[in-house]
Amino acid sequence: NSSFPTLGDDYTQSKMLDLYVQILDQPTGVEEDTINVVNTENISLGSVSNLMETGAHDILVINGEYGQKLIPFVDNFIKTVDHDSKTITVDWGTDY
Repeated sequence: NSSFPTLGDDYTQSKMLDLYVQILDQPTGVEEDTINVVNTENISLGSVSNLMETGAHDILVINGEYGQKLIPFVDNFIKTVDHDSKTITVDWGTDY
């Protein structure tokens, strides 16, 4: 299992961005290429539909059962990235 504890170092950020390039370059609708997002309570928030670039930091766009979530791509919110299972764990509530 290739779990990364945080996004605090350049290597981990690079691996995460590599995952995005790999996933977002795939044809739309390819289910096995979905990046799933769960919160620290292991509740599924949905899947990543986009990575928005902003001046301050990038924003993950998540679509799922609890609606669209815009999660800043920073250590405070991104807790783990499992490259093998294509799952991101975030510190984010279902009602945010």
